Amino acid sequence: MREALGRLFNRLHIPGSIAPMNYKDIVTGDAIDVTVSPLFVRLSINGRDYYFDRFNGRFDGTGMGCR
Repeated sequence: MREALGRLFNRLHIPGSIAPMNYKDIVTGDAIDVTVSPLFVRLSINGRDYYFDRFNGRFDGTGMGCR
């Protein structure tokens, strides 16, 4: 049932959801951070930011965060 619903959402171009999180990969040492704002989802990998539109999931650009 869950897979069928996922396939339907893909056909309808409904973006997937993602929750805010922080993750430190102990094998590679990569630091991954997901932030959800009112307009964008920011995926940050080792300080390099990738922005996605919150509503349609489209890639919107990159940047370097100030940490």
